[in-house]
Amino acid sequence: MSNWQHAWLETGIRLTRGDETRVLSHAEIAALSNYDARLLGLPQFMNAVMVVRLESRIDHPSFRAECRLEPLTTLHDWAVYRRDGARLFVGERQLRLNIHQLALFEALSVMDTAGADVAARLRVWPALVAALQVTQRTGIIVQGNLRYLQLTTQPHLAPKAMARVGKWLRPAQEGDAWAMLPRRRYQLTN
Repeated sequence: MSNWQHAWLETGIRLTRGDETRVLSHAEIAALSNYDARLLGLPQFMNAVMVVRLESRIDHPSFRAECRLEPLTTLHDWAVYRRDGARLFVGERQLRLNIHQLALFEALSVMDTAGADVAARLRVWPALVAALQVTQRTGIIVQGNLRYLQLTTQPHLAPKAMARVGKWLRPAQEGDAWAMLPRRRYQLTN
């Protein structure tokens, strides 16, 4: 058992043992092996699979990216859980996310915060795609179509670009934060 004292911070954890002090970020906590985590008195990796479901087009108001946690030891999903950085609380149990799961949770959190703001969704899209491009070995499964999407950032939108207002498309105008072109090409303005 560990004799480290823990003080959880917004950015990670401060570990203290006698005169020795260590500060670990959430990413460093997620990167620890179960053995190293046990030595520091930290929780073990969660024994569950993250199932991510993508619905609709990213520029549509009905776009959703949802995450479900399916434990490997029971038949029912974890319907109620709370995440704090690299820690996951399921009821009274405290678990730890691996580095890939943490990156995915962070990207989904930013995507959720974006709400209906398509420009904000497009800005987080590369991070979400990068987090989803890992193998099932890391405990992540993707449901839905992760279609190829080209994203560029430039000072002015192309003349033939279209912007979405609700469910309708209109020609892009000066001041629009984003627009789309044919073949799933999207543009963001600086």
